[in-house]
Amino acid sequence: MEQEKAEIFALQALAFLAQNEDKMNIFANLSGLGTGDILQRAGEPELLAGVVDFFLSDEELLADFCNANDIHPDTPARMRPMLSWLARANVRMRQRSSTRGRLWL
Repeated sequence: MEQEKAEIFALQALAFLAQNEDKMNIFANLSGLGTGDILQRAGEPELLAGVVDFFLSDEELLADFCNANDIHPDTPARMRPMLSWLARANVRMRQRSSTRGRLWL
């Protein structure tokens, strides 16, 4: 349940970010992704964790988002550890699946 809450929260944050072209471009530049790539990868835990990190680094953006969505300002910081855990788990899962079928000599 906490996992789902964290993902939904981060997706809401990304949707809010996408409405602000200037901030979205800054996030895109920092992430090294194009805005289209960001939206295409919206379900990836690594990206969602990065979105929350971006909000946590921009107090004004964070306050605007929390006020617009009636979210307590502590919520992003409380969701971040779950997103970090999901991102690490996703990376490990991809690493395992990429080594399957390989012959180790």
